[in-house]
Amino acid sequence: MIGIAPQTNLIGFAAFPGHEKPVRLRRALDGSLPFIRDGGAAIRRAAGPLMSASNATRYPTSSELERIRRAARIARLMDTAVRLPVIGVRIGADSVLGLLPAVGDVATSLIGLYILNEARRLGIPSDKLARMAVNLGIDAAGGSVPLLGDLFDVYFKSHRRNVGIILEHFGISEDDLNQRT
Repeated sequence: MIGIAPQTNLIGFAAFPGHEKPVRLRRALDGSLPFIRDGGAAIRRAAGPLMSASNATRYPTSSELERIRRAARIARLMDTAVRLPVIGVRIGADSVLGLLPAVGDVATSLIGLYILNEARRLGIPSDKLARMAVNLGIDAAGGSVPLLGDLFDVYFKSHRRNVGIILEHFGISEDDLNQRT
């Protein structure tokens, strides 16, 4: 059934047979059945079987999207919140907290563990969780070196890397993540 759809909210992504890219699932604001936006202007009622998880990447639900957005906001705050005017390099709370001996590195590691735990709750496979843990370990070890570690924190952005792994797993970009509708 093709036609003009009512106003919709993004509720997730799904893979359908015959579609190379994931399609956006939207729910009409009046609460009716989900709609599928298939790239162009055509919007159809959801129909047909979803591909099994073994055949395609699983796409996040709306609550999972909110958790990913939260992790992305934390990563942005920790790694790239402010641009230094003269140099043009972006720094975040990780670089500033790293100036506090020991306490700052522990605090930033705990925040990184929160992002890692969110990834685990989202169902990220263990090999990707291990990559995320290595990123966090490198950041903690490199950041703990006096003075040089603070400079290291400016350039090694483990939180952003880890959110990138989450986004890559779900096959979505930051632009898709930032879309509210």
